[in-house]
Amino acid sequence: MKKILIVNDLLAGGGVEKLLVDFAERWHDKYDVTVMTIYKHRRFDELFPENVKYIYKTVPKTTKGKFSKAYVRCMAQKAICRYRYNKLKANNDFDVVIALKDGEVTKIISEFNNKRKF
Repeated sequence: MKKILIVNDLLAGGGVEKLLVDFAERWHDKYDVTVMTIYKHRRFDELFPENVKYIYKTVPKTTKGKFSKAYVRCMAQKAICRYRYNKLKANNDFDVVIALKDGEVTKIISEFNNKRKF
């Protein structure tokens, strides 16, 4: 089964995000589909079928001050996300990598060593 990684900055929003959901819904039976976003989105399970995997590069930023415990937890979460992302790049076994937008999303897929990038 071919493995496909689809990369976008967000999961919810406009037309590109709708296209991402449509791709995942149509391809999840034929291919091993993984969706990757820059920031974590908590509604992933509501939007996508069960067998679609989800990876996120980082968690949203928080502020310091009163919320110092939450900030420390968030920083630890960011370190874990960075570790997972670097591990994903090192063990890159995707047949196809697709970027749905330009900018940071295109920069992310340029770090992967794949023959097929779209």
